Amino acid sequence: MLAYIHHSNTVIIVLHEIDSIAPNLLNGRESFCYDQEAIAYNYFMNSVGFE
Repeated sequence: MLAYIHHSNTVIIVLHEIDSIAPNLLNGRESFCYDQEAIAYNYFMNSVGFE
């Protein structure tokens, strides 16, 4: 375990946002709701799929 004790009441927290790129795999179709999970899965497997 590593501990730094400097007897200070100040802390600095650095947050870094990671940018990501997510392609639109729906080809102009509206997105699916969470309760349409099975329909979304079938759409992906039949229309997008894996290579």
